Amino acid sequence: MLPITITVVDSKGLSDQYTFNVRVSEEVDFVANIKVSNVLGHNHNLQFGTSMIATTGDGTDGHYTGKLDSNLCEIEIPPVPGLDVFDTR
Repeated sequence: MLPITITVVDSKGLSDQYTFNVRVSEEVDFVANIKVSNVLGHNHNLQFGTSMIATTGDGTDGHYTGKLDSNLCEIEIPPVPGLDVFDTR
């Protein structure tokens, strides 16, 4: 994680600061973007790709089944939300 801090100052000199963490991936070989939309105009951008340092996730590479590559910004997805939420997986 890479911490990023933003400081904002208004015309009266009042300031506020916000720090957030950004995931930065190791180098990848290929990335594809997919934009998924519904009829209400909601959309999500999904990414998938390949890397020489990635695990297979199925155990055929000697790593345990289900291993996430956090160094490639893979994350565990949260539980499925309610039916009123636009969700792409």
